Amino acid sequence: SNKSKIIIYGIDTGYPPSRIFWALEILGHTDVHILNGGYTSWKAANYAVTTDTSRPVTDPVTFVVNLNEKPLATKAYVIANYNNPNFVVVDSRDAKDWIVKRIPGSINILTGDYLNTDGTVKSFADLNTLLTSKGITAEKTVITHCYVGYRSSQAYFMYRLMGYTVSNYDGSSTEWFADPSLPFEPK
Repeated sequence: SNKSKIIIYGIDTGYPPSRIFWALEILGHTDVHILNGGYTSWKAANYAVTTDTSRPVTDPVTFVVNLNEKPLATKAYVIANYNNPNFVVVDSRDAKDWIVKRIPGSINILTGDYLNTDGTVKSFADLNTLLTSKGITAEKTVITHCYVGYRSSQAYFMYRLMGYTVSNYDGSSTEWFADPSLPFEPK
């Protein structure tokens, strides 16, 4: 229901749970969380696990969609803001692809850069150091993207954790580079 606390987990704190987090925020859910470190950290901490099949909910509940478009960056939104000094475009694609072709001015931060070696999220201080070193500060609005908005949903989640204003460009490089009228670097 709209009042349910939702906790999402995957193997770690990577992009699969973040994609669900992002989608639920678009649908207007306001109490969504990701288990830090995911299943791997849960198990490593010797918390209980089971292989039992989960039972379906017997009392149905209703979730009313309250569409929140703020987490979704459209192509038009990126076009309007990629050159704006108050915005920063963060590209989560592999560095080799970013080097070859990218949205002008975008900054490349890989999904693993946000995580510790055990799959947990880096501390606020470590994330702040990483972002500041790339020129990304809290007063800037962040647009994340990757190939199809999947990896960049993890970046979206990280910026939300940090308190940034952020949206995820779901069309990402697939949509951007399919339009020959749009600029890219290097040329």
